[in-house]
Amino acid sequence: MPMTTPRAVAVSRVVGLVAGVIAAALVVVLGPFGMGLVLGPPLVALGLLLGVVIGEAALRRPRRPTTQGWVRALPSAVPRNLTIAVLGALVLVVIGVVVAWVTADDDTFGRGGRALRIVCVSGQSATATPWPGSHFSVPLAIALGAGVLAAAIGLLLVARHPAGGTEEDDPRRLRSRAGRAVVEGTVAVITAGLGSIALTMGTVLVNIACAPTGLRIAGWVLLVLAVVALLVALRYIGRLIFGPAGRAPRHGAD
Repeated sequence: MPMTTPRAVAVSRVVGLVAGVIAAALVVVLGPFGMGLVLGPPLVALGLLLGVVIGEAALRRPRRPTTQGWVRALPSAVPRNLTIAVLGALVLVVIGVVVAWVTADDDTFGRGGRALRIVCVSGQSATATPWPGSHFSVPLAIALGAGVLAAAIGLLLVARHPAGGTEEDDPRRLRSRAGRAVVEGTVAVITAGLGSIALTMGTVLVNIACAPTGLRIAGWVLLVLAVVALLVALRYIGRLIFGPAGRAPRHGAD
């Protein structure tokens, strides 16, 4: 019999998600103003991703040795379209972090990297917070980096051995399913991070009363992007918990 069951793999995902929710709640309650908005969503998704990696790569063991070299097996464990989506979202996150970091200023208490300061048409200056400068973007970058690292480790482990199945199960199919679950978890982490930073920036821009029209339009665009990104993250979180990715592989099933 396999060392673990599909139920144990599903439980690892639920436990990871619950741990992520608890971590996000602690940041909201105990963290500085605005940190929960920036860091909460990616922490929830990161907890789920860690549960996926543990379930798909660490808990399961092969029933027989993998004959194919793991380097050659790696491409079969990585879904191309989802990987492109991860990279695209990651590029957008990096752009957002760089822009927010460069434009960030001190808040009214003199704390750096927390506010946006603009000069209004009247010549007066306005300051709004929380703006995801260095104070917020460094923890976000650490969380997203941890997600990428966990995904890389998970994919390497999946490529080295497929999840436990019957003797008739195709190891390439097993690797593909496990690898897809890991990449879907990564999509959730990166898009949650993208949504959180876009939501934070957009909220600030649309709420500065004297902001130029261009900045207000940019703010609404960012809010739309945030909604789309967070919906994508929720989609993959739901898929990993309730969808076919969490089911036991069966011979002849996709």
